[in-house]
Amino acid sequence: MLAAVLPAANAASVTDRDVQSSALAAKQARLESAQAQMETELARLAADLARIEAFIAAQEARSGMGENERIAALEARISKLEKRLAKSK
Repeated sequence: MLAAVLPAANAASVTDRDVQSSALAAKQARLESAQAQMETELARLAADLARIEAFIAAQEARSGMGENERIAALEARISKLEKRLAKSK
């Protein structure tokens, strides 16, 4: 009788392992898909960051040009004041 039960138990055990193996393979596939999605999102975020950094650099360059223009205007006003002061002596 034991000889008749063992093959059935072994077959059930093999079937259980096959089901578990299939479940693990499916879970691994889902994890790999999620990882690929995360890598894609990370690449998108890196591209967004690069665009933001470029925008900030452009803004800093513009504000720097404005600062240079302001300094040039102040230097011109100082020069005019120095000339007026020299004439008034």
